[in-house]
Amino acid sequence: KQKDQNAVAKNFRIKEKKLKIYINNLAIIRNICAHDEKLFDIRLRKAISITDIHKFFDLDMKNNKKCNGFKDLFSVIIILKELLEEKEFERFYRELVYELEGLRANIKSIKFEKILHKMGFPTNYEDLL
Repeated sequence: KQKDQNAVAKNFRIKEKKLKIYINNLAIIRNICAHDEKLFDIRLRKAISITDIHKFFDLDMKNNKKCNGFKDLFSVIIILKELLEEKEFERFYRELVYELEGLRANIKSIKFEKILHKMGFPTNYEDLL
């Protein structure tokens, strides 16, 4: 119901349209994970709107096209940052950084920065905390 949608969006302090895109993108990510599909280079159908996080990392429009952080794995991190409680997000993100650093230490066949780029992550992704 529209009334319920408005109430949920208000609870998260975001606009209803934005929340719909977030939920849709999270549902896609959930399905990819549930079916053991490749996730790291996902390209979502709906781009998220620009946030303060995009501005902080200078993830902006380039040549009239949205670049990293709008339809990729990093956009999902941005969604979680906006929706989760601060402590929950910190715990999640610290674990993610730990896993990424493990990947950096163990991968030899490709430059780690290239993987970050495919995922839409800025090179200074640790600064999100």
